[in-house]
Amino acid sequence: MDNIIKEQWLGCSNYTILFIFLIINSIVFSTSSFSEVYESNISDDYSEQSHLNKQTVLSIPRLVANDLLNKYAITDPHWDRTQCNVCHNGKPSKNNLKLHIRDANKMCESCHQYIPVNLLNHSVSIKPNEKMLDRMPSGYKKTLQSKLVKKGTMSCLTCHDVLMQCTPSQFFNKGRNSEFFRAGPFRSRTDLCFKCHDKRKFKRFNPHQQISKTGTIKTSTCYVCHKEVDKLSSLKSSKELIFNVSDYSKMCTGCHVWRPHPGGELAFGFKKKKANHLVKASDLVLLQMKFKLDKEQAYFPLEPGTGKVHCATCHNVHEAGVINNKIKAKGADSEDKLRNKNMCILCHPI
Repeated sequence: MDNIIKEQWLGCSNYTILFIFLIINSIVFSTSSFSEVYESNISDDYSEQSHLNKQTVLSIPRLVANDLLNKYAITDPHWDRTQCNVCHNGKPSKNNLKLHIRDANKMCESCHQYIPVNLLNHSVSIKPNEKMLDRMPSGYKKTLQSKLVKKGTMSCLTCHDVLMQCTPSQFFNKGRNSEFFRAGPFRSRTDLCFKCHDKRKFKRFNPHQQISKTGTIKTSTCYVCHKEVDKLSSLKSSKELIFNVSDYSKMCTGCHVWRPHPGGELAFGFKKKKANHLVKASDLVLLQMKFKLDKEQAYFPLEPGTGKVHCATCHNVHEAGVINNKIKAKGADSEDKLRNKNMCILCHPI
């Protein structure tokens, strides 16, 4: 049976497509509860064309855990009227949604415990305090009383307007709000957070703002990554730098957790091999780098001792004005702080 179920998944659409549109938002404000819209066209558009059924959906956790299913091959049922029975066991109605799992959080987690959209997923099944409830928009509050969650608690439905991706008349939002955020669009993901959270309490220190208004270096920012900051100006080579961690990239991924990214999990097709750049450069890449970097007058530092590519290999983490060497200072003011606009071909032969 496991082999049969596994074969059913091989032709599924690549879920990575959903990841690529993480920051795309919607222009529609929706405050519907989870069980309201089925009075209209959603019940008429119900389809059982999907190759999925209750058995395969509920088997996802076991299949992934036993390496019988590649998590990147899990089909994306959202915004697809042919995939209704991924969540529903029959034609839903206002009074009976016929969900495979009556708990909204568990229903979502059937897939999303293995396919998180990012690493900053909000906790669920918690009760917001009074001050938070006062800030919370009415559409969000309404979900706290849903029959699909523990009364008064937050759930996946609080931030995600699931009905938006179920309702054909709202499918035009897919390109702008692929994650169907409630009350979107949002210019930044944190704009969604501040619908409930007090923005004043979440002002974060930015270690990349390293130059003061008077033009001097703010040495306090240096301590985020460096040890012996007082000796930095006297060092003759980057090999003499001493950092707070041995794995250089961990200095970055503590804050920068977004996926997909060449430094993280980015799969092509259904192959298990991912484009992970945080590895030791091959001899071919090193040869290409030596030839191209000299020609382009570019600087792509590797991790001393290991020869691994790290985040600062491609990104200049310093603000313009910190590094005096012209070649090493390149990219400080560029988009995404990339050291070179022709990034890929400087390392990879084409």
